Amino acid sequence: MKNQLTYFLRKFPLFGLFLLIIGLQSLEAQQKVTGTVTDETGAPLPGASIVVQGTTNGTQTDFDGLYTLNDVEGNATLLFSYVGFNSLDVPVNNQTTLNVVLKEDAAKLDEVVVVGYGTQKKSAITGSVVKIDAKDLTKVSVANTTELIGGRVAGVITKQTSGVPGDDATTLNIRGFGTPLVLVDGMEMSLDRIDPNEIESINVLKDASAAIYGARAGNGVILVTTKRGRVGKPVISYSGITSFQQPTTWRNSVNGGQFVEMQNEGGAASYTPEEIALYKAEAPGYESYDWERAVFRSWAPMNQHNLSVRGGSEAVRFFTSLGTLKQDGQFKSGDLNYSRINVRSNVDAKINESLSFGIDISYRRDKTSEPGADLATVYNSITVSEPILPPFIPGYPELAANSGGGFNNRTATGNASRELSGFIDKNNEVLTGRIQLNYEFPFLKGLSAKGVINYNSQTRQTKDLDKRIIVYEYDRETQEPVAVGARNTNDLNEELYQFKSFYPSISLNFDREYGNHSVKGLL
Repeated sequence: MKNQLTYFLRKFPLFGLFLLIIGLQSLEAQQKVTGTVTDETGAPLPGASIVVQGTTNGTQTDFDGLYTLNDVEGNATLLFSYVGFNSLDVPVNNQTTLNVVLKEDAAKLDEVVVVGYGTQKKSAITGSVVKIDAKDLTKVSVANTTELIGGRVAGVITKQTSGVPGDDATTLNIRGFGTPLVLVDGMEMSLDRIDPNEIESINVLKDASAAIYGARAGNGVILVTTKRGRVGKPVISYSGITSFQQPTTWRNSVNGGQFVEMQNEGGAASYTPEEIALYKAEAPGYESYDWERAVFRSWAPMNQHNLSVRGGSEAVRFFTSLGTLKQDGQFKSGDLNYSRINVRSNVDAKINESLSFGIDISYRRDKTSEPGADLATVYNSITVSEPILPPFIPGYPELAANSGGGFNNRTATGNASRELSGFIDKNNEVLTGRIQLNYEFPFLKGLSAKGVINYNSQTRQTKDLDKRIIVYEYDRETQEPVAVGARNTNDLNEELYQFKSFYPSISLNFDREYGNHSVKGLL
């Protein structure tokens, strides 16, 4: 081969020169770009993002603001971005070193964020606070609100270990320190099941900015502020979303012919050459079956609806919301699903020039319906299923079919059915209330007192029914089902959990501006 290539290049020297020029151009087109990213004072910006525009090729700066980006074309454009700073597009122009200075976004510095027991402008904060606005929370359809934080806040690590309806919460971790404290309108509660349409903003407090909450803020604090009324005519808003979920991937299983061959090779069975040929040809009575496709469907719908009214006058402002969610699971039986209803009403009233009060009420009810066997049991039955056994008994769909795998009591399709395996029903109800009274002292401008009473009531009821399952196989000769085993026993368990809490608090606040200066205090 080498001699032939040498002969060809000697015969056509111009072609060799052409290849050399192309190679040199290719080497010249791809280059390495290095540099630093700093702010206007020269301080390095660690974690700044650098991406080749129009591609997925990118990197981040290190602790000293240094970066190295490989495989960059000479005519490419680099996009530099950093939280709280204006993004910048910089043409490469065949340069190998690009030092960039990013300017702070003045609009974001004047943005008001929730910190501790009050609000401040970002420009006055020395700690790390990140705000997520309402418009960013309703761009995607999710069943669990914790999923909305993933990828939106630097330093927040999210992990979702399950996609089962009703059990798909995402764990949150700020800078690797553990689960943060979550407060919704000042009340500690879970973020999982709040309707995103009710949320005005989410503020993530890191490091010293969360210190006001004491030892419990060691892992950071997430402050959720719900929507409130505005002065003006009532505005009715409706949001409806229908989305579909699908499995991330499907298993690649052997067919019936491959299975019986492997059984013979492993000494687990003794199929004749004639039987193997019939399984390979999938002759009548010798078909191949995919148990995973028999249990799971390709798409599962999820429907979300929300109707809200917002408005008010100078004296009274209100926000009322009603939201529903219906999430179906991947089982073809339809016996794995989750539903939720969220109701919220926030009312603010001004009694006189000095006294005002607010009352918030929220109610949530959700229900999870599952088969008697959990998902792990179902999937274990699928992984050992034999592709030569039918997932459903021909002519007897109400019977549990044996999935094999060396056991006569495994049935993937039977485990995924509430009618055959039983059921697990989980009903949760959460009622929260908040009454707030504010008084502004007339003798000293900026001085005010606030009293708050929080109430939280939770009820969780679980009903678990296990059924005894008789497992059958189909006899090709008699064309009748034959019982080959059984699993489980008839068993019923019911649990009831109730929790109620009552938290009062009183605070004294001072907030006043003197020219270009401001003084704030909280007691």
